[in-house]
Amino acid sequence: MKSKIITLLGLTLCSSVAMAQITSKPIIPSSYHASEQTWEADVCVFGSGVQFFTDEGRWRMEYYNKVLDVPQADADGNEWFMPQYSTTSSTSNWSHETSPFCNLNAEKYPQLMEKPFVWAQLNEVADIYLRRSFTLNKPLEGDIFLACGYDDSPAEWYINGVRVVTILGAPAGTIGWNIDAVKLLSDAEKDLIKTDGSENVIAVHVHNNFGESIADCGLLMIEKPKQWVDTKDINTNFVNPTVLSFNHSK
Repeated sequence: MKSKIITLLGLTLCSSVAMAQITSKPIIPSSYHASEQTWEADVCVFGSGVQFFTDEGRWRMEYYNKVLDVPQADADGNEWFMPQYSTTSSTSNWSHETSPFCNLNAEKYPQLMEKPFVWAQLNEVADIYLRRSFTLNKPLEGDIFLACGYDDSPAEWYINGVRVVTILGAPAGTIGWNIDAVKLLSDAEKDLIKTDGSENVIAVHVHNNFGESIADCGLLMIEKPKQWVDTKDINTNFVNPTVLSFNHSK
């Protein structure tokens, strides 16, 4: 089978087949790219209890790509993605949980489904918000990738309060998820990460329309495949910002 990597303004969407050919070293593990390692995060879930499909199999389009809610600001007015945000002084219901944050096909992803935190039942419309804290004690060198697997969208990732990835909701009939997505961080985005032992926060939001679900994050060093060719046959109009290029490995 042909492996594939799609690069969208530094957002690299990798098929699971391609990942077998890519060497990755976790700086802080992600669930997909280092499934043997777990990590903890503060979590806020808005579950609707609504099944996206009616009993007759009709789509409930009024819920498609619609974010159900956003965590309330804390007592000092800080928003949920800010480093200084206090989950205990917000009126939203936050809890401290352990990864992976998913509900996937157990036969296809057995390691991820051993002890998952299930934030959306199959076909349930829901939103998850994550705040993951970590520290680093040495400078980051070379290419650094942010793991940003999502199912579904809209979805967004922040590093220390600055948004670095935005996935808009996919139009009906197109693919609005990618569980092994990674983003190549620019030098400016790498500079957002503190390496002096003080606390960093990656904040994540993922919306689930229907089917399976996952919200992931992590920092990785990845060795890119050697062969690249240009193509423009992928429908990615829902990705923000504007798509500049597509790259596939043979």
